[in-house]
Amino acid sequence: MAKAKVQEQDTPPVADPRPMAVRVQASVLKAALDQLDAVIEARVTVPILSHVMLVARDGMINLAGTDLDIHATIVIASDLNVDERKGWSNFSCAVQASSLRAIAGEVESEGTMLLTLADDRLTVTAGRARWTLGTLPLEDFPGFPIFTPEGAFEISASQLLDAHAGVEFAISNEETRYYLNGIFMHPVDLALKFAATDGHRLSVKAIDGPDGAASFAEVIVPKKTVKLIDKLLAAKAKADSDAKGSVDPVVVECAKDKLRFLIGDAEIISKVIDGQFPDYRRVIPSEEMVTASLRVERRALMAAIRRVRVLASKESSAVKCSIFAEKIVLEVKSPETGTATEEVPASADGIGDTAVLGFNHKYWMDALSAIGSDEVILRFAAGDARGPVRIEPWVDGGAGDGLIQVLMPVLV
Repeated sequence: MAKAKVQEQDTPPVADPRPMAVRVQASVLKAALDQLDAVIEARVTVPILSHVMLVARDGMINLAGTDLDIHATIVIASDLNVDERKGWSNFSCAVQASSLRAIAGEVESEGTMLLTLADDRLTVTAGRARWTLGTLPLEDFPGFPIFTPEGAFEISASQLLDAHAGVEFAISNEETRYYLNGIFMHPVDLALKFAATDGHRLSVKAIDGPDGAASFAEVIVPKKTVKLIDKLLAAKAKADSDAKGSVDPVVVECAKDKLRFLIGDAEIISKVIDGQFPDYRRVIPSEEMVTASLRVERRALMAAIRRVRVLASKESSAVKCSIFAEKIVLEVKSPETGTATEEVPASADGIGDTAVLGFNHKYWMDALSAIGSDEVILRFAAGDARGPVRIEPWVDGGAGDGLIQVLMPVLV
């Protein structure tokens, strides 16, 4: 008679007896959470979206957050010594991002924080202070998308940051025209161009196209994504300038409906705006259209605008600009507040006796603030007070720097 086969029992896994803990410098954790703050929102209908996923493994800490459109991951170093790495266990949890960020902000910048996970509670200890935070199951945290690159290029952090700075102020906030709610990044011949407009002003920045950019897809990068990566670019640009020797470039990759940015120890995957950006080239005054020009010192003009706009009212934000051969006269007139005028030395050509234009003072200041040159040149069609005005940096005796701004005048 055959013996009955004894069913083998699965040996239950042995729990790691080591404490689940990690130590990190407060300023390092705070800086990473500050950057993730652009994507992790405190007030959400889905609780897990207000949480940061924290994974402590092998002496490194991965911090991740998402709003379902943008997925961001930042890797920072822990402050563990060799014995602690051996004696403490890896762990992962999802914790309220705003609470952890606030705690890190209250610890001295050079101080350290001990994070310990036990019984689904994250305990934070710094000096004599102690905080205990609830956690949510990691199973609730949205999975990050699979990204298969279809095109890519490399660029320095400072160059990409400069390109954004030249145009992002013109991004529209009007939700009904969602296709204007971002920066239009697109290759043109040997250049890579960045454009933004809200219908009242336009800004276009052209840079020499990096290798690989010519085959890159035309994409509209959402404003929220731009703000997030600007934080990361600024930090990396500073680190690059402080570094000795070569530095790693920023990698930008595109897929069907997404972008991925690899910036130092950060990875950003973002949806792009599904829409058609308008043909902005039709708005830019061509050389044939331009019959008059005005060259003026940029900072002097900005200072004058700041002074006269003091009397601008909510009903009227227009600054009247009377252009003469060797000066311009700025004027703000309001029935409620009074009148302000100021003269600024300038050099005009092709205006005849005089020309008069009107600008929204905020739009004018935004355009001038995005320019880095000492002088600017305004070009327009003389006698057309309602036609678009082209504003460019004046560099080495000519318009240049790859930046073109267009303002639509207002009636004054």
